[in-house]
Amino acid sequence: GDIAKVPDYVSIGGGFVKSPKDADDLDLIVREDERNRDEGLELKLSRLMQKRIEKRCHFVYNETGAHSTYIPLFDLVLRSKNKINRVEVKEDYSKSGGLEK
Repeated sequence: GDIAKVPDYVSIGGGFVKSPKDADDLDLIVREDERNRDEGLELKLSRLMQKRIEKRCHFVYNETGAHSTYIPLFDLVLRSKNKINRVEVKEDYSKSGGLEK
């Protein structure tokens, strides 16, 4: 089964929650330290949300999540593999001193 590592990892907060039509943008709260900002994730979420809600996305990073009413969108999940395989790693120390697989 799946394990939710961080529940409500991405949620909608801010003015959109209270009044969607009046909101200037869509505040997406990511439960992560801002130093771990993920531009690739932001791009994917922006594209996904703008297809559904025609508002510009504004990303807010806060490890503890929303501090007022919010709409949860995504959990950060560990998903088990369908098939469990053993992976062999060949340790070959080359002249360059690197480790090869």
